This record gives sequence, structure tokens and C-alpha cells, in this order.
Amino acid sequence: MAIDLREMVKKALGELSRNIEKYSGSEVRKEVMRDGENLPEVFDAAKGALDYKDALDRLDKLADKPTRNKIMDDCGRACQSLFDQEALKARERRQTYATEEAFLNDFKVFDNGTRIERKGNDLIQSFKPGNLFPHLLELRCACMLLGGLPKGVCASPTACECSRAFTQQRWETILGRPVDVEIVETPIINDSEECVCIIHI
Repeated sequence: MAIDLREMVKKALGELSRNIEKYSGSEVRKEVMRDGENLPEVFDAAKGALDYKDALDRLDKLADKPTRNKIMDDCGRACQSLFDQEALKARERRQTYATEEAFLNDFKVFDNGTRIERKGNDLIQSFKPGNLFPHLLELRCACMLLGGLPKGVCASPTACECSRAFTQQRWETILGRPVDVEIVETPIINDSEECVCIIHI
């Protein structure tokens, strides 16, 4: 199934805009978005990523960290609801095991290539963003808003609060209980090769 990049970007920008208004009000939304919900006829991934990076920089200046985290948390959870087939498949698989422990010791990879490694009471999850979409191998982020960010340009850590919430929602769906997620490294923040996070179970 082909990905409608333009439609995905439009939905994500709309979600961000709504969440900024919800938590920070319309004036902050206007300043951060600067009419950014309206996409040009021809969408350029690199320019779009740079525009989004600038919007997040403005959000960092206009909202405190707890508010920014709420905004991005809601964005990540909404995104996960669009891509929850991986979580639902893993949850079905979990139900074939007698215990959660047995499932976690055996579960090593999602269908999309995301790898899972068990370390004590934690899971280490890692993937290369470009591997998620084979026709878009140069992606630096799984999010279509930042995937085209040029090499060497880094985004605010605020961006990865979205990914943290996405991952948390996914694992809470799989396990049916709360978990905590910690982002370790990502290509868009510290120019690493992979996105790596820890799921504290």
C-alpha cells in the first residue's frame, strides 16, 4: 500500500496545532504554527522538516517543558492509534504465552524490523528510521514531519517526546498495563544511526 506522504503530514500538523491550542492557547498556536497547516502544492520533505524544526524551536521558547511534553505526548499517542496494527499483532502473540515473562524473553522483533532486546527489567528497542519505509531509506526520523531533516541538522529534544509517547502507548497496548519509556538516542537529536529507547517494564 502506497503512503500518502502529503496526507500524513497534514494530519500530523493538524494534531500538533490542536494540541498546542489545547494546552497553550490560540496565541501560542498562531506563533508556533505560523499558518504551517497549509501545505504547498508540491511538498518538499527537507524544507518541511526544517520548517517543523523551526516551529518546535518556537514552541520551546513559548511553552514550559511540562506543557511541551503534554502537547507532544498527545501527538505521539494519536499517531500510534493510526499505526497500531504492530501493537495489536504483538498483543495477540502475547496472549499465546502462559506468562508475560515468557513472551518478553521470546519477543525479539516487530514485523517492521524494530528490534527488541531484553535486559533485566528493561527492553531495549532500536531501529533505523529508513528501514521502516524501504522506499524512503534516507529518513532520519520515523515521523513524516522530520524524516527529511538534512544530515547534520539536529532538532529539539521536544520532537522525541512524541516518539516516547508513541512507544509508550504501543507497549501499554501490548502488555495491557502502564510502562515508562526513556529515549536514549535518535538521528534527529544526536545524529546517531538508530533510534534507541528503553522500555522500563
